[in-house]
Amino acid sequence: MKFGIQVGTQAPEILFLIKSNLLKYDNVLQTIQDMLQYVLDELSGLLTVWIENKVPKDTGLLRSDILKSLRENSVVSIYMLKMLLRTDLEYAERVAAMDTWQVRHVVDPEAIGNFWMELELYIKEMLMTILQRSIDEYFGGIGKLMRKVRGVE
Repeated sequence: MKFGIQVGTQAPEILFLIKSNLLKYDNVLQTIQDMLQYVLDELSGLLTVWIENKVPKDTGLLRSDILKSLRENSVVSIYMLKMLLRTDLEYAERVAAMDTWQVRHVVDPEAIGNFWMELELYIKEMLMTILQRSIDEYFGGIGKLMRKVRGVE
């Protein structure tokens, strides 16, 4: 003898209301993934320009090593933005500790001293700015996914 009972639905349809847009859970996750990729792309572009301008030129491979690290260690995976900037060059710590007057010269007028600390501050500031802009864009109805949901794209 057997008795069974089942209550509920096979495939629940949970909808999220985000700034007047009804989205399924998968759409919300995809929007977050798209948003983080946008943030990474924007931040990587700004950091490339910053590094090329602010890190002292006369330090051999320092600029290229940091840029290589940016390219190789920046990724969006499983709804998480990950970025690792690093260098293994022996002299990097000494250069990073130098004052602006020690690194700025005619050939390199935009170089700054204590560049590593300034780079960290710049990353934090720009990350928050770009993240807020992307939240406004993606969840405000302007982003790619929102255009798809509305049938505009």
